[in-house]
Amino acid sequence: AAMNEDRAWAKKNNKCGLLDKSGVEIAPFIYDACTNFDNGYCTVTKNGKSGVMDKSGKLVLPMEYTHIG
Repeated sequence: AAMNEDRAWAKKNNKCGLLDKSGVEIAPFIYDACTNFDNGYCTVTKNGKSGVMDKSGKLVLPMEYTHIG
């Protein structure tokens, strides 16, 4: 997986999970889609709902939106 802001999205069982630069899992492999980080934040989607995650893997905007951005 390509690094972006010292983070990388990887896929396992067709789900996205977030890894740090050492390959340690930061966010579980539960997301259907994910975007690259931009200024420390990215969009994640699960079951048709999207939210915003920070680089620590914390959701800073809950996964309740049908479209972000």
